[in-house]
Amino acid sequence: MKVSLKQVRDNLPAIPDDRYSYEVERISPMIIKVWLKHHHPYDYACGKSVKTIYCFLKNDKVHASKNKDKMQIKSLCTIDELSHQQWHTLIKPSGPSNLWHLN
Repeated sequence: MKVSLKQVRDNLPAIPDDRYSYEVERISPMIIKVWLKHHHPYDYACGKSVKTIYCFLKNDKVHASKNKDKMQIKSLCTIDELSHQQWHTLIKPSGPSNLWHLN
């Protein structure tokens, strides 16, 4: 099922404030990349905007990223379930759970 950029935008989780926004980009006919844009200034960015990868979509399946160019093989959910995910990342931590604070 080919998904439109509008469908992705409409199904993204709500962001709690205006310091962040999403940017949706089609990479190929089947792949869409979603960035989380940071609107507050960082000293290390020297005035440039900062963004991090939020997720990839392959057709209607949502995948966490391996890095900015590659997605993890296993999908996490479908586009219909995307709005129920965390707004800041889809990467699930590995290793001892006491090192991560998931709320």
